[in-house]
Amino acid sequence: MMLYVDLLMALSRSIDLVDPYIGSHNKRVAYISGRLAHSLGLQSSDITKIVVAAALHDIGVLKESEYKELIDLRYKGGIDYHSIVGYRLLDTCEITKGIAPIIKFHHVYYSDKNNYNEVEIPLASEIIHLADRVDVSINYKQDLLSQKNSICSMIQEHSGEQFNPEIVKCFLSLAEQESFWFDLQFNKVEKKIKYYIFYNAPLTLEQIHSIAMLFTKIIDFRSRFTATHSSSVARISRELGRLCNMSERECNMLDIAGHMHDLGKLAIPLSILEKPDKLTPDEWRIMKQHTYFTYQLIDEIESPLFKVINEWASFHHESINGKGYPFKISGNMLTIGSKILAVADMFTALAESRPYRTALNDDEIISILQNAKDSALDGKVVDTLLCNYDYLKQIRTESFCNSLKDFSLLFDNI
Repeated sequence: MMLYVDLLMALSRSIDLVDPYIGSHNKRVAYISGRLAHSLGLQSSDITKIVVAAALHDIGVLKESEYKELIDLRYKGGIDYHSIVGYRLLDTCEITKGIAPIIKFHHVYYSDKNNYNEVEIPLASEIIHLADRVDVSINYKQDLLSQKNSICSMIQEHSGEQFNPEIVKCFLSLAEQESFWFDLQFNKVEKKIKYYIFYNAPLTLEQIHSIAMLFTKIIDFRSRFTATHSSSVARISRELGRLCNMSERECNMLDIAGHMHDLGKLAIPLSILEKPDKLTPDEWRIMKQHTYFTYQLIDEIESPLFKVINEWASFHHESINGKGYPFKISGNMLTIGSKILAVADMFTALAESRPYRTALNDDEIISILQNAKDSALDGKVVDTLLCNYDYLKQIRTESFCNSLKDFSLLFDNI
């Protein structure tokens, strides 16, 4: 069984990888927001909604450079670029539609509320706004209790202007508890967040798939060069699974694994992902980390289903000859799902343009796949793809066009 909040918290952890400088910012904001919502006496269902929204509040920040202006304490973005992107991303998924408006308004100043006559600013947005500003004002390299007074003074100073006075009053009371600061300082946040999760519904495979598609947008939409990749790998993996006589459920799982297989690339700087030249040995070592990060992120989802999906997703750069990465797993230890993901990933990548090369033609792709048989890639899966090459090429082209359309819809007219 897969639970709603568990999967979205995994997404939150992945967002924090975009810029290592901010560390666990999204989770800390979720914790502070949960404490505030609980202290304000909100209903349990609303508290859960606020915690989940806070854990995803920076989902629209797709590039590490965007964080530099956001950590300015007096940042006055209103409905800014990353808030709109976050809103649009979450609005594409039926499971997260309900929290999308919260993200849209989480940088609106309290004194500016009347400027948005067409809609009432959610209290949840105001809670997250204060929690976010508290977190960015903390120096986590120093003792937090020694910073308490200055942070409280700052928050109180901007009450009624930047922050809702009722939430400020609640925060000042909460800040008197030493444990509040200790929870933030001593890495207790993720465990403590669970205290404020009162609703955690089980998900169907179809619902998990819809969230996996949201993962794809976060992973791939950081760059136009990768905007279509994971969705294409997912489609090709599903079709290859069907052609290899896997069950419908397994094909669905392959689709989900395809959407999540490059999750760890969120930890790779765009300067490497978009480099127009060959990577240096040092850059290549960094690039190789992405499958390891994918494994660790998915591994934190406690679900038998995701144990299988994780192997399929994370082992896509392992090789039949045991010379792949990062675990050096040999062919006899790789499952059919992992072998299918590896073939689907290579086929898709070769057919896509990259900063350092244009897309390869069919003859080049077929030649590379044939040369990789029984060394890097499983020979039977490669043969299955090659025997159905025109059909799978059409599938990839359709997925490519649909993903470009989604990319344009997300970023147009901001």
